[in-house]
Amino acid sequence: MEFWAMAWKFGWADKPMMREAVQVNCITMDQYKTITGEEYTGTVA
Repeated sequence: MEFWAMAWKFGWADKPMMREAVQVNCITMDQYKTITGEEYTGTVA
């Protein structure tokens, strides 16, 4: 999860990329919420 947290913090990853990370099991839905501050819905916001 550290990689994805840093990628989000520094703007290397956007929401679509973070959703894809959940879909391919790189991070969990809970980790997505911790990193982005938003619930994972799997849809474009």
